Amino acid sequence: MLASLTKIQVSAANSVAGLLGYAACGTVLSSRAAIFFCAIFLLSSGASVLNNIQDRALDLKMERTKHRPIPGKKISRAGAMMISASMIAAGLYGLFLCSPSTAPVICGIAAVLLYNGIYTPLRKKTGTAVLYGVLCGMSPPFIGWLAAGGAPDSPRIWYLMVLLGTWQIPHYLLILLNNRDDYTRSGLPTVLNRITINELRVLAYIWCFGYGVVTMNAYFFGLPDALPFITALFVNAVAVCLLATFVLLGRASEKKQRILFYYLNLSIMGTSTAIILDSFL
Repeated sequence: MLASLTKIQVSAANSVAGLLGYAACGTVLSSRAAIFFCAIFLLSSGASVLNNIQDRALDLKMERTKHRPIPGKKISRAGAMMISASMIAAGLYGLFLCSPSTAPVICGIAAVLLYNGIYTPLRKKTGTAVLYGVLCGMSPPFIGWLAAGGAPDSPRIWYLMVLLGTWQIPHYLLILLNNRDDYTRSGLPTVLNRITINELRVLAYIWCFGYGVVTMNAYFFGLPDALPFITALFVNAVAVCLLATFVLLGRASEKKQRILFYYLNLSIMGTSTAIILDSFL
């Protein structure tokens, strides 16, 4: 239950993204880095619990979310609120402990406000709310960079944020493609209300290709430095572009779209892991 409530996969991915920013600034072999990783996980988990509370009525309308703990009545709204508040407070305290300044804490608060205060309520009113979600998803590496003592105007951290942003959009579009009946039934305003399925596939393809191109440019920002990791990132970027071409511009099927969705997730995790491991060298 707790894993579903905290959206553990999303929270873990945010922790890795945060560590990515931390590693890009310095080494991850330190107790401060470990505290930071846990702090981002707790902060993201607390925000996810709060999101579950906010979306409880909406979740009941969608097949893939109606069994979540709150709509499934496995936990009360008050109980979930206590868990959320405790996790957010612990996460912010962890950021305070491991950071050389208050900037990561302030950015952590801003990320929660952006996600729960702007994106979550706005997505029920307009499809453009996804842009706020993308901005929120770009924040973990920036917080990690600041926690490691990095300057906020460094091109390296802004590149990583752009990388995360260009990944999130095709990720979201593929979720729409794979769950379009659910989204139509929910009444949420999305691009499904404005464009055809074929147009959505083309849009997803453009963003998948864009993500691949952005990934190929990691070397120019010194991410990573070791040749094996550079090669792995380049091969991964080419694979994303080729798979997207085959799936989205070929004879489409839901199974193929899901394969692309999972590979896209593995791609960003693999890219992040390569850059993090490179910091050990």
